[in-house]
Amino acid sequence: MRKFIKLCLATVMICLLAASGVSFAQQTQNQQFQSGQPNTAQDPQRNLSNPPTANGGTRVDQNQLTPQPFPELTPEHKQYLDQLLDYWETNSSKIEVYRCEFQRWVYDQAFLNERDPQSRHLYARTVSTGLIRYVKPDKGMYETENVWKFSGLPKQQGDEPQYEKMDESWHEKWICDGQSIFEYKFNDKKLVERPLPPEMRGERIADGPLPFLFGAKAEEMKGRYWIRVITPEGAKGEYWLEAFPKRISEAQDMKKVEIILAEEDFLPKAITVYEVNHDVQKNMTRKSTFEFGKREYNWGNLQQAVENLKGNFLKPKTPLGWEKIVMPMGAAAEGEGEPADPRQAQIPRGNGNSSK
Repeated sequence: MRKFIKLCLATVMICLLAASGVSFAQQTQNQQFQSGQPNTAQDPQRNLSNPPTANGGTRVDQNQLTPQPFPELTPEHKQYLDQLLDYWETNSSKIEVYRCEFQRWVYDQAFLNERDPQSRHLYARTVSTGLIRYVKPDKGMYETENVWKFSGLPKQQGDEPQYEKMDESWHEKWICDGQSIFEYKFNDKKLVERPLPPEMRGERIADGPLPFLFGAKAEEMKGRYWIRVITPEGAKGEYWLEAFPKRISEAQDMKKVEIILAEEDFLPKAITVYEVNHDVQKNMTRKSTFEFGKREYNWGNLQQAVENLKGNFLKPKTPLGWEKIVMPMGAAAEGEGEPADPRQAQIPRGNGNSSK
């Protein structure tokens, strides 16, 4: 299941149609909407009991709801959140083509537990740069161009930590042509094609694991996620959202996601995805942070822009010397099962706290 979620998250990044083009600067200020303390108490009106299985265990209803992870929102907060989501929904439909560059920091305290001596932030295990391309409604490309792995602490106070540039085997690339997701497995020299189920093709790809990143309907977002605004008081020109999966089935694979919208174009400028076992109190940081730069949408002659990008999404040919594999979504290719010890994973996920 985790492999499927990772592929869906890749689809999120290569599609990224949660974008709109009008400033939200005139909306009500949200300084009063600060992050509250987590509320671990269950809603007394929500029955979370599970029937026993034949072997005496517990059968979990995958559509069952998780407890709300934060205190009940005030009426003012709810109204502001509704305005924000409705505005986003209205404007995201305008995006026809999109492109950007990204930088990604991957953190995992199981691999690296070294902190910046000044900020006390944990260092990222890996840092990557790459490209994202998208054409509405379902064609996209996500590709890392460079990957660096943490290799040592700063040599002296004031220096940057040391990172070693990795070879192509550490790279990632996905292409979605609307019918299938193609994953380039550089280390194994395999091109894996996973046909999309009919219900995930076209506009319905917005029903993936992170629907608000695809500009889905505001009510659908609120139906699947516990969402609140968490913009820090000192933030300028940004809107921060925090969303926790409501369904147990999705909460088993992702703890939460944070997204930062830029005021100037209302496009995501940063996204952080927290793994299910991320727990700061237990000194277990597991997350990935993306920052998106040089964001552009609907540029120049729109018809020409669409034609220019379509070449990125053609069904890719198998590179010379590679093997082509076709398998259903959710199935693991040979040798890519999840190891019990994360240190045995071929490409470490990373560690630490980002600056976000």
